[in-house]
Amino acid sequence: MNQGDIALIRSILENEQIDYYVSGENFARLDPLIQPAFFFVANSKIGQAKEALKDLDVHIFGVSVIR
Repeated sequence: MNQGDIALIRSILENEQIDYYVSGENFARLDPLIQPAFFFVANSKIGQAKEALKDLDVHIFGVSVIR
């Protein structure tokens, strides 16, 4: 994920009022293929986060990064 993807995901989660933590955001600038940023949300918010991000098309080499 690039900085644009990260900003977009942040915006979507914040709009849905889903608290999150980003790991590896700064490293993703240097080499996103080795260590992409990871977003963490509370277990109770996973379904809501997936629903909010379901139409987002973020891929690395054809593999979806939204699980």
